[in-house]
Amino acid sequence: MCYLIAKKYNEEGCIAVKAERGKELACLVSSLGIKTLDKGIQILTITDMDIFGEYKPYNIILSEEEFISKVLSM
Repeated sequence: MCYLIAKKYNEEGCIAVKAERGKELACLVSSLGIKTLDKGIQILTITDMDIFGEYKPYNIILSEEEFISKVLSM
């Protein structure tokens, strides 16, 4: 289990969704990264929210579909 994170570089906080590691997640990270490259949005995965304090506060999204929608509208 890990979290998929989207964060605007110069803004506080991020949005996150629980995700399963694997090829599908890697493809999603790549796809979102390409779509948001010119918007200053960082897309990454983390395993422990407590270690990565620079992304706090975390706005947890419950579904991958909603997460994608929110990322594309950032």
